[in-house]
Amino acid sequence: MKSRYRDRNQTPVSEGQVGSTRSLHEKSGRKQRPITTTDQGQLISNHMSTFHIFGIRDILAHITAIMKKLIKVMIGTSVVLMLLLFGYWIMSSNLMMPFNFQRELETEKNSEELTFLLGEIQLLLQQLVKLKEDIATVENNIKDFVIQTIEIKMQNAQAAEMISKQKLRKMLSIILKKIAEDHVQVADYALKSSGARIVLARTSNSFTRAFSSFPWHYFNLGKYKSHPDSILQPDVYPGNCWAFPGSQGETVIQLVATIKPKAVTIQHIPKAISPTGHIRSAPREFAIYGLKDQYDFEGTLLGRFTYDAYGDPIQTFHLKGEGSFGYIQLKVLSNWGNKEYTSLYRVRVHKEMPNSIIT
Repeated sequence: MKSRYRDRNQTPVSEGQVGSTRSLHEKSGRKQRPITTTDQGQLISNHMSTFHIFGIRDILAHITAIMKKLIKVMIGTSVVLMLLLFGYWIMSSNLMMPFNFQRELETEKNSEELTFLLGEIQLLLQQLVKLKEDIATVENNIKDFVIQTIEIKMQNAQAAEMISKQKLRKMLSIILKKIAEDHVQVADYALKSSGARIVLARTSNSFTRAFSSFPWHYFNLGKYKSHPDSILQPDVYPGNCWAFPGSQGETVIQLVATIKPKAVTIQHIPKAISPTGHIRSAPREFAIYGLKDQYDFEGTLLGRFTYDAYGDPIQTFHLKGEGSFGYIQLKVLSNWGNKEYTSLYRVRVHKEMPNSIIT
């Protein structure tokens, strides 16, 4: 085969392509002219352009078909998802409606019960105020009766022994002062108003009294819990006490000052004014320890005693030992029969011996 290149930069043409070109000229009846290298390059370029055009169209058509299928699939999937979501919403609404209704009923019932409990608390507060007024009235009546009795006795004594009025008035003044005062006439170093306090970390848990059968204990409503500080205050009346569960409990008192304790006084309400008609919750056997500080877990035993529930409501006990202590520990070992709780009304600590009877 003879080479058909004009120069190095021209594209080679095969003999088959040259033959096909010659046949076209023969059929057209035209006089065949020599085919140059330029004509051969033009023919090849035309064939290549046609191939590229038809290839791009096929690709575009294929891509369009795929897009249409994807759109159909997406539309179908969206419809299915919308139907599923709608069904779930319907089912959730139907299931939640009874629950919401029941919850509304429970909320309304709880609100009514809370209103009732608040009314009960208000009534109890009113009764407490009235009870204080009644106690004050009874005390005044007792004082009036005692004063009248004393005046009668003095008048009889004056008539019999000719006692001067000035001496009678002095005697009456002394008696009235004794009536108004507490017979424990010594300083109390466990008095809260003077600076004493309860060491809660060394104190038993308080007993919780429930005032309602409804289970409000989940919300800490309908319950009353007294504070141990009440045993360091002079307000002694029914219910104003510290109670702890069971018959054994303890507390530690930080005294007003470090002293050599000589006596301790325990006070409880008398049976006559107890709303229950008994005082079985009163402490019975108890022990007193002197502590150097609130972290003294051994302490010094100062005495073990028995409170007489049938005796004087205010009973003083003589302590043994000569040490100085800033803290006193009271351990209650038993009570007078109440298995549910034990109540303490007041505890006093003295560094001097009271003039009252010492147990």
